[in-house]
Amino acid sequence: MTGKMEAPQEHKLEGADRGPETDSLNVASFRRTLFKHGLRLERGQTATLQINVGLRCNQTCRHCHLDAGPKRAELMDDKTLDQVVAFARRGRFATIDITGGAPELHPHLIPMIEALLPLCDRLMVRSNLSALEQGNPDRFVDFFARHRVVVVASLPAVNAAQTESQRGKG
Repeated sequence: MTGKMEAPQEHKLEGADRGPETDSLNVASFRRTLFKHGLRLERGQTATLQINVGLRCNQTCRHCHLDAGPKRAELMDDKTLDQVVAFARRGRFATIDITGGAPELHPHLIPMIEALLPLCDRLMVRSNLSALEQGNPDRFVDFFARHRVVVVASLPAVNAAQTESQRGKG
């Protein structure tokens, strides 16, 4: 927020007639709280563009907030992919972070990365690592190494029982 900051109106909490301790309950807005403490909230430069290329994954992890998995068919289409690259070209992000499901399962991941590489200082692909082994595993590993793509992977646990409880048997 820029410019002159004025103290906003307080808003009475709906349903605040629950008893004497809440009769005069007023909820201060976020803007008023900032003003009260002499703070300003200003938008800075966006440094990272995160791109979710779809929900297809070779695993069905119980902890996945996307509910991605082998039965999910949603993938970024070519038109959207072109629009994302055009946006990245205009935005000039320091980091581009590609995620999914399993980005390696998107049929156009390599051409997408080739288009994005000149537009950023750092390009990351979030991987569950097992998707790299599908098809021709050296294709991705060699490509990522040659183009200095950062591979980010999280492993749920070193304990097999705990891993299976999160990601399923096998």
